[in-house]
Amino acid sequence: MAHEKKERKLTEAEQRRLDHFNEVGDALVAQGYTRTDLRINMVTANVVSIVGAVALLALCIVAFSFIHPEVDLASGYSLIVLLVVFVVLIVVHELIHGFTWSRFTRTSSSASCGARSRRTAPATRR
Repeated sequence: MAHEKKERKLTEAEQRRLDHFNEVGDALVAQGYTRTDLRINMVTANVVSIVGAVALLALCIVAFSFIHPEVDLASGYSLIVLLVVFVVLIVVHELIHGFTWSRFTRTSSSASCGARSRRTAPATRR
């Protein structure tokens, strides 16, 4: 017997977004565009995001050590400071996304951010 994936029930807001997405997609297909499904599963998204973040962090550390050879990154203090700055800049980056979303979209009051409780990938809701 094949394993059937259990579909979760969409919230009212998610259902509205899905309906709007389908309406826009259908209108574009009617205009001659081709619909291509480019979704990936949550495990792949999480693995790619972690690998990408680690690679970016390594690149930043290497670039920093070339620009500032006088700083000893082998010392625990310098590395901790660099990691804290990295995390702070991620938060600032995401806040900029939230600001521009709320400032420049038609329905700015409906923008919200969060994470799904059983998944680690962030979910931005409109």
